[in-house]
Amino acid sequence: MESLSDKLKALGVKLGLDQTEPSGATIKTTQADITELLPEGKLIPTIHGETFWVEEVYSGTGNHGGFQVKQSTDFSSMLEMVGADAAFDLENCVFMDTETTGLAGGTGTLAFMVGLGFFRGEDFYLYQGFLRDPTEELAMLTYIAGLLEGKNTVVTYNGKSFDVPLMHTRCTLNGFEKLFAPMYHIDLLHLARKLWKYRLPSRTLGMVENEILGFHRSAEEVPGWMVPELYFEYQKTGDATVVLPVFYHNAMDILSLGVLLQVTASLLDNPASLDSPGVDTVSVARMAAEQGNIEKAVLLYEQGLQDDMPTEVYVETLLRFATIYKRDKLWHSACILWEKAAEKRSLCACEELAKYYEHTMKEYQVAIQWVNRGFKFSEEMKLGGYERTRMEKAWQHRLERLLDKWARQNKS
Repeated sequence: MESLSDKLKALGVKLGLDQTEPSGATIKTTQADITELLPEGKLIPTIHGETFWVEEVYSGTGNHGGFQVKQSTDFSSMLEMVGADAAFDLENCVFMDTETTGLAGGTGTLAFMVGLGFFRGEDFYLYQGFLRDPTEELAMLTYIAGLLEGKNTVVTYNGKSFDVPLMHTRCTLNGFEKLFAPMYHIDLLHLARKLWKYRLPSRTLGMVENEILGFHRSAEEVPGWMVPELYFEYQKTGDATVVLPVFYHNAMDILSLGVLLQVTASLLDNPASLDSPGVDTVSVARMAAEQGNIEKAVLLYEQGLQDDMPTEVYVETLLRFATIYKRDKLWHSACILWEKAAEKRSLCACEELAKYYEHTMKEYQVAIQWVNRGFKFSEEMKLGGYERTRMEKAWQHRLERLLDKWARQNKS
């Protein structure tokens, strides 16, 4: 097993100054203080003591991956889909991410670094609070409260499940007001799961950064799973060198949140504005349909289906689109979509067509043809034992009923 020291050296992290000179003489190891390593950092006085913070400003005209940090964005579609207040203002948002001593949460987990980002005018301001010692936690919470004044929306990535509940726990343990409780919460992970379900193998922030934002982290990056170990090493040795990569890791998390919110809003408003692939367009169409915006959903389904996409996604999209027409009894349009899906051996499409010709058109012979096609597809797909038995029973039951109806129809 590699030691933590080996892992850090593999990442290019220098531990103190324990190097050997060419002469063979050993340089004495020193304990680097965080205030010396990050001279841009400041010790902020509060009524509960000092707290260490680093502030950095990113130009809104600069790029983060393939996108400008500050963009001209219409947030109306995103606000509709997440149910946020129509009075949303980007400058009233705070982008938040924590670095912690573990992922379990609960009272035993400490947020030793809290990153906060704000748009002010054309620029993006990043604040990173760091606990040199856990006893500084109340001072850090006090300073955060001041930074959050006037903000009404918090934006995170998986923050609803982890970061915000953890911060509320830390506030409660310190007898402090819950900092983010009054705010509306936009968790971009929830939107990413819906938007890029078809496009990405996973929706981790790193994957979204690489594939959606076109951003790749530098050699300064440290894997998230190592972050707790680095803080424990710092607490053990007092050498702040080991936690420097965590500042970069957290900074990129926050900056990505600021850019991703705008990219997501643009995509939800108009996928064509980002030259998005068909799979993204149909994902937005599905979300619009779920929100009851049928006109937008129909338009986007039609656009998305013109692009190439995996067969499985293509069939699922045809079926979802057909459901809209079925609900409105626009049978001709629904049948066109079902027939396209049936060409790709969709059992669901065969069933829908069989039901349509049986119950709506009373054309039992045509319905029988679709049942028989469904039988054929079932055999060719080589389904598992239980699933195949269940499906064959359903097809057989429908076929017997149709044959009986057809026979009675021919007698009359």
